[in-house]
Amino acid sequence: MLFGSLNDVPLTEDATDGWSYDADAHALVLHGEARDRLRRGDVRRIAVGFGCAPVDCEPRPEVCNGLDEDCDRRGLPHVAGRRAR
Repeated sequence: MLFGSLNDVPLTEDATDGWSYDADAHALVLHGEARDRLRRGDVRRIAVGFGCAPVDCEPRPEVCNGLDEDCDRRGLPHVAGRRAR
């Protein structure tokens, strides 16, 4: 499962207003308001993940394992983005 967010706000998989995956180009494609926000420069943070969808975080002491135990959304690995269409 793929999932993503703009400025830490989750995006829905929606070819009208959200994102879709272009398998031929190996790219996530933004649509509607999500694409417009990126083009206007309103987006400062893009996150894309593969695997289980994020769940509500329950803070606990941070451990050096690549997870965000303290729920501050810092220090997590990110997938390099591709250009928007």
